[in-house]
Amino acid sequence: MLLLSATTVYGMEIETTMNTSRPVKAGADECYRTVTNINNGANVKLLGRNSTGSWVFIWADAGDGWVPTSSVNANGNVFELGIWTDHFDGEQCATPPPAQDLRICGQPGNTTAANTTRWTDIFETADPDTETGRAYPPATALTINGRDFWGCWVNVSGAGDGGWIPVNALDAVTIMDLPVMVDNSGGCVIHDDNTITCPNP
Repeated sequence: MLLLSATTVYGMEIETTMNTSRPVKAGADECYRTVTNINNGANVKLLGRNSTGSWVFIWADAGDGWVPTSSVNANGNVFELGIWTDHFDGEQCATPPPAQDLRICGQPGNTTAANTTRWTDIFETADPDTETGRAYPPATALTINGRDFWGCWVNVSGAGDGGWIPVNALDAVTIMDLPVMVDNSGGCVIHDDNTITCPNP
């Protein structure tokens, strides 16, 4: 098989190469077991992606499974792929993720205009399970209308569309002084020193 010098899109598949050596996982997260290992420069076929496009399912001579999108030369074309179930049947994370990610994504500030830094799906609300099937391309100028409690999602409008996108898809994250449009706090409180307290489960 010849090495590919550029990304090629064939309908719902992408033929490309790895840009790093890494484990191939049984699910779209580092916590899943390693299926095999793949080398930098190896030819791979991208068959699907997770809902946010941050992981892709690959087929390769070394074996098939999930790798982060950043580890392949996909050039933003991953949004041509269909959304796949993000793990093999019966697979579970070796260490289950916490019930709630107590992490503040945004920084203090009230930025109301920013540009996308990559392709990003548009969601109905601040939840990765509410994908609309629409997406913004890189360098799209957007108005930021508000945020979720944690500052990990922002409500945006622009380019004839609008909805919710992850804040890490923008070139500005100084949004914590903007209005909270979705209260997904779970009863937690963010204090002035950025410490977090939550109700006992």
